[in-house]
Amino acid sequence: MIARVAASCGCSPWRRSSPRRSCASTRGAASASCSDERSRVRSGHRDVSGLVVVLIGALLLAAFAATAETALTSVSRLRMRSLAQSGDRAARRVVRLHEKPNAYLSTILTVNTLAVIVASTVTAVLVVDSWGSGAEAAATAVLSVVVLVGCEILPKSVALRFSERAARLVSGPVTTLTTVLRPLVSVLTWLSGQLVRVIARGGGVPGPFVTEDELKMLLAVSEREGVVEEEEHEMISGVLELTDKVAREVMVPRVDVIGVDVRCGIEDAMRLVNQHGHSRIPLYEDTIDNIVGLIYAKDLLRVVTSDTPPSLRQIAREPYFTPELKKAGELLIEMRTKKVHLAVVVDEYGGTAGIVTIEDLIEEIVGDIRDEYDATEPEEIQFVSDHEALVNARVALDDIQSLLHLPIDVDEVEADTIGGLVYERLGSIPKPGATVQIGDVTIRVESVRRQAIRTLRISSPRPLTVQVHEEAGEERNGAGAAGER
Repeated sequence: MIARVAASCGCSPWRRSSPRRSCASTRGAASASCSDERSRVRSGHRDVSGLVVVLIGALLLAAFAATAETALTSVSRLRMRSLAQSGDRAARRVVRLHEKPNAYLSTILTVNTLAVIVASTVTAVLVVDSWGSGAEAAATAVLSVVVLVGCEILPKSVALRFSERAARLVSGPVTTLTTVLRPLVSVLTWLSGQLVRVIARGGGVPGPFVTEDELKMLLAVSEREGVVEEEEHEMISGVLELTDKVAREVMVPRVDVIGVDVRCGIEDAMRLVNQHGHSRIPLYEDTIDNIVGLIYAKDLLRVVTSDTPPSLRQIAREPYFTPELKKAGELLIEMRTKKVHLAVVVDEYGGTAGIVTIEDLIEEIVGDIRDEYDATEPEEIQFVSDHEALVNARVALDDIQSLLHLPIDVDEVEADTIGGLVYERLGSIPKPGATVQIGDVTIRVESVRRQAIRTLRISSPRPLTVQVHEEAGEERNGAGAAGER
């Protein structure tokens, strides 16, 4: 009996101490143990609450990083500069951040990564303490959904929709974080740079932020949505295409060059100027391949009434020569820099291939510039009906292709003009009536002058004018188009 009582009290039955004293001591120890357990439980609740706060803070920080990244990269830089110039402080901060994009992007990515790591770690601790290690997989799945939706998709969608407001709001905190985390970010950026250098081994070349094709696509979308006008689209496209063309593609060909021989007099030169309406004409010796100067109409007017008029060679200006494969964009810059209005285009053999003027180059951007001397000249493309068009043989093949969508690959054709394409396909000097079949399109030679094709008639079973207006984003019939032209 005593043994059983002693056992229930936690005392040894073989000790000679007082049973009453031993039991009292045991009850005191049990009471102290229960008190410690309650204290430990209460302390554990405080720890869990702290971890939950840390988890929520980490998720909010990750959402902020996603918002800042999308807002700052998608906001219009021109709009921010405009607001900054008007005195907007937040816009000024955005502009300063855009001046060093690598700095703020590295900071945002670092903050986002650290926040996700902290959130994952805290979640693992909470799950193991509360439900054991068996619930880690379910907790990971739930956290992944929360991070994906709440910290990536939702913040970025909102920031993309309200990019201007979001960029101005996050500019202050991002600027502060960029300054505070600069040492850490600098080290991480340096390490990543070293790894990239080892992997690439100097062979990698950074590509353009936006390619030319992407820019053209952006222009087309902007025109469809009404952001960019049709004329603006055409001008920007003209600038892009000008950099791809060469002088040979935009020049006046040799056979059309109006020049004057050095043996002619002032009156002969005046007669040519009045007849053709040119303000500048080349001066050549013996042959047009030997251009020795340029005659300006204003110089002729100054000396035409002189009692002893000088020779044409005496008043001639020095000509400016350029190779026929010179990029048209570079040529325009050179002519502007040197204040040259007319350049003589030279072929690979040193002969005259043609001439090019500032007006010719500008027309590639803004379209045809017609003055009083051009009023009587016909349009380069005249629509006879929905299925037929009269085309000047010297219209660039790229322009014909972009308008009429002929079934040909321009890159595989050596010719620069639609007339050159006919020469290439026929293989001989054509006579009026000669035809070339390209897919379902028929090209017929209408007129020839001195072995040069002047006019072509393009016929297609598909409505040509509909293709033209689809290219321009309009819907009109062929008769209306022909009338407007």
